[in-house]
Amino acid sequence: MSTLRRFIIPKNIQACRSLFGRAISRNLGSVSYLSGFINKSAPSNTPCVSTEFSSFKRGFCTDNKELPWTDLDYEALCVLLESGNIQLFDVRNPWEVEATGMIPQAINLPLDELEEALKLPPDSFMAKYRTEQPMKHDADIVFSCRSGKRSQTAYELAHSLGFTKARHYIGGWNGWAERKGLPLQENPDKPATGA
Repeated sequence: MSTLRRFIIPKNIQACRSLFGRAISRNLGSVSYLSGFINKSAPSNTPCVSTEFSSFKRGFCTDNKELPWTDLDYEALCVLLESGNIQLFDVRNPWEVEATGMIPQAINLPLDELEEALKLPPDSFMAKYRTEQPMKHDADIVFSCRSGKRSQTAYELAHSLGFTKARHYIGGWNGWAERKGLPLQENPDKPATGA
């Protein structure tokens, strides 16, 4: 992993973290990445995030199709995964994740635990989920589920708790699996417990 991808802005520079989240500057080919945002001069068929810093208007676009800032499609999610500038939380139940796996870089944080988890002290969050707790001003928080419904609920819950830059992946595991040629997940029942 290059030193550039491992660069972390010091926590005491809150204004910078607020603006750029866990930003990483890098250049991949003709597309310039900064904090998950892509240069608007990229070709229209390139997955991109258009940003006007003066108004902080943001929208994801793919093939000239605009999506709301909060909704990520497959191409936009791939851009964030490639940049390494993402905190991806899969809000499905653990048995669902065990049955299918998760999108790379995702952490399983079940929807019914989300509110309590986001209120935990950072060290307790780290101990339970084995990852750094997201901060309210982070712009790289993304929720995913099976089909996009629970991730929308997670997004709304996170926003109500002050995580106003959180987003969700509208395709969910099934959208990801379809694009990757993996088996789709039916609506699984909770496994029976007992002897």
